[in-house]
Amino acid sequence: NKRRRTIKNPSKLVQRLQQQPTNGHHRLLILGDGDFSFSVALTRQLLQLPNNNKNKYNNFQITATSLDTYKQVCDRYRKAQRNLQQLKKQQQRAVTIHHDFNATHLDGNNTKKWDSMIWNFPYPTGTGTSGTHAAAHCGQLVKQFFQSAQSCLSKEGGGRIYLTTLLRQQQQEEEKEKEDNIDDDTSSDSSKDGIVDGGSTNWDLERLAESAGLELLDCLPFSSKDYPGYTPKRSFADTTFPYYQQARTFVFGHNATGSSSSSVMEALYKEQRQQQEIFYANLQQLLAKYPDQGIYVGVLKDYYEKEFTNQPWAPDGMERIGVTLKRAAQAGVCQIEKRGPNKSSLWVLPANSCNTTNNDQHGNAVDFLSLDGNNNNDNHTSNQ
Repeated sequence: NKRRRTIKNPSKLVQRLQQQPTNGHHRLLILGDGDFSFSVALTRQLLQLPNNNKNKYNNFQITATSLDTYKQVCDRYRKAQRNLQQLKKQQQRAVTIHHDFNATHLDGNNTKKWDSMIWNFPYPTGTGTSGTHAAAHCGQLVKQFFQSAQSCLSKEGGGRIYLTTLLRQQQQEEEKEKEDNIDDDTSSDSSKDGIVDGGSTNWDLERLAESAGLELLDCLPFSSKDYPGYTPKRSFADTTFPYYQQARTFVFGHNATGSSSSSVMEALYKEQRQQQEIFYANLQQLLAKYPDQGIYVGVLKDYYEKEFTNQPWAPDGMERIGVTLKRAAQAGVCQIEKRGPNKSSLWVLPANSCNTTNNDQHGNAVDFLSLDGNNNNDNHTSNQ
């Protein structure tokens, strides 16, 4: 017989699932798993948990679902069929697969009581990717899910909902618009206390949960690295989305366990403020090396992506760095200037810099920056 491999460092979610008290079998529902790669990764972890009983899955009974039909899943996601085949090998043990399964109509899908429900990155179908309209639909989707889930969540063993969202999932599209107006002092910043990446708090998850008789109990770190082979998928295409490395899993249940909603969010706000302070300090140190020239925003983006990959405080991608720098400017950490003949190049300078022009003879912004600590004296012209 082959010796079963055991996992040494299970994810925070898996640890919670293992510790969660249940009345007999642990009935686990996975919702909206686009190409079923999360279901495969999670069942693999559960299979490798240290086991003191003879049940292969530590008494877990797993139901993996998708909103799409089987044909839609296989047509849309390249790896879905392979993932489904892996799950079907476990069907005789502890895994069931359901398609055309609506997370907002759980009471209509079946009459089971679930010990745990997991939904990663809920996003409504049919809204595309445009901005505040889609964000409003996201909040409505979560509200409907909570209302449906409440009656199907086990109370006997302390049923739990594990909802993973991007901390800025609601604000992503708004930020794309704001980036184009980065120096517009009249544009608003809706984040609480100016906190970086506070998007999901604007969904008011606490209020949405409370309206359904649920309560926010905890907030767990999330990393796709904890689930090898898992890549979050959009609901309408076989593509992923930016920033999913920087997410949180919010834990909801019928009854509090000593931690109130306010204390959960206060801890999250504190963590985000600390991350913001780290970024501001790093930016000020970097700008101090180029007090007169300033730094082209595209170079800053490349620098943070290269040197600080996956650091929660470092903005990743042009979609994020524009808004993050705008907040830094509003906080007096730096100043932002548009340069070039069409004012199309964004440059960042120290807050106390008096230099407001730095163009070459052709009117193009000059990229003086060499992030190895030396100035670029070749007067390289930026075409950005």
